[in-house]
Amino acid sequence: MFSVSDIDVEGESGHFEIKVNNSPLKFLIRNSSGNFYQLDCNYTLFAPNYPMSGFIPEQDWFDIGQIYSQFSNWLKDTVKEYFDEMLLPDHWQQLNAEKTIISGAEINSDDISKFSANEKQQLKLSINEFRLLILKTYRPTPDEIKVIDSRLEYLAESLERLNKIDWRGLAISTVMSISIALSLDTEKGKLLFGLFKQVFAKVLQLLQ
Repeated sequence: MFSVSDIDVEGESGHFEIKVNNSPLKFLIRNSSGNFYQLDCNYTLFAPNYPMSGFIPEQDWFDIGQIYSQFSNWLKDTVKEYFDEMLLPDHWQQLNAEKTIISGAEINSDDISKFSANEKQQLKLSINEFRLLILKTYRPTPDEIKVIDSRLEYLAESLERLNKIDWRGLAISTVMSISIALSLDTEKGKLLFGLFKQVFAKVLQLLQ
């Protein structure tokens, strides 16, 4: 995963670079010009555009043990975070791909009317059925169940105050947040949206 090399930085020699292959991440170590045992370092930060930290310490030098410590912290704070981020499913892309299950083709985007009592009752029953399918399919942990219940309870309560188009948007957001809470990959996320479509297929026509 790593490559190493001696490099010059802005015409200055004596830099040792450790680079994470196929990434913007690198860790530079520099020798003092007057002492082989005095070192400082400069490394990529886990932040937008991956800026460099600048050489540290600013007014002094590290010994090799302190460099090891800085490098170890960098692996945990930057490299691990970078790969965790890369491995996360792209939930927004997934949402754009799957949101058609409750899109304008099934719900009139101009409908700002409120739900009738019968519509509310049927949708609440569907929300409860959706919850049971999630529990059966994904076997979430107790903490994940708390998140799922909180999201679905809020969705059910919102039937009393939101119009149909606003509720549709909240439903999409709710499924998305449950997918994130369960750390679902793309395929399992598609299954979750499929379960939603399965449960709400009969009542989605109410929202037209």
